[in-house]
Amino acid sequence: MVRNLTTDDVLPVINLLLKFHQESHQRILTMDTDKLVDMLYNYINTAEAFFKVYDCGGKIKGFFSGTWDSLYSVEKLGFLSFFYIDPCYRNGKVSLSLVKELALLQDEKDIKIMYATSTAGMGKVNQNSFTRLFKRVGFIDDYGCLTRIKK
Repeated sequence: MVRNLTTDDVLPVINLLLKFHQESHQRILTMDTDKLVDMLYNYINTAEAFFKVYDCGGKIKGFFSGTWDSLYSVEKLGFLSFFYIDPCYRNGKVSLSLVKELALLQDEKDIKIMYATSTAGMGKVNQNSFTRLFKRVGFIDDYGCLTRIKK
């Protein structure tokens, strides 16, 4: 089931973020777990932020997070920060459930445009899978930036 991040999820999500870090080009950066903890609590406590986890019997198998703001417009813009699935659970129910929840969240929060990019350097295969997955819920590939416009 997909649900909001809670304080009980912080440790398992950090473990997944460490996996993400090792898979991505960002692995050349030094990971600071104190900053990760602060970041997760900020997601929990910030109204204009979202962090959803896929929980299967108490095991977190994936997550997505982001923020929204109106910036310079009347309507809200959304920005996906993370979308990660544990490698053991890719290409299945977890991925599709999370991306469907993202589209639902966009509609519920009345976010006019949601931006999603795969900027972590996860490789061509993962990039192509990411793009195909997001297109299933109405995102369009706008030259590497996936965009979904609420109708």
